[in-house]
Amino acid sequence: MSHGDRMNAWMRRRIPSYRIVQPTPSAAAAYAERTVHIERQHLAWGLAALATLGYGIAARAYGFAFLLTALNAITNGWPILLQRYNRVRAERAAGRGGREA
Repeated sequence: MSHGDRMNAWMRRRIPSYRIVQPTPSAAAAYAERTVHIERQHLAWGLAALATLGYGIAARAYGFAFLLTALNAITNGWPILLQRYNRVRAERAAGRGGREA
């Protein structure tokens, strides 16, 4: 996983100053904006999986449909929630306090 725990630990062993988000308000704000893009990508892939899910239900392959739903929740639902969490943290670090509506 890019920018996952293992990759970050590996990079920090080689480059001690390595950080995904530099400790500046502008870098945190840029990261918060990037999380919106990542969240939208996962949402699009999750919605794309609905066609396959519909086929599985139409074909009465309920095991397949259940498996697809579970995998979709893990590979798309969890990252969406994670990006929302990261965005709130980045916006606080940027001094915005939260997402403007």
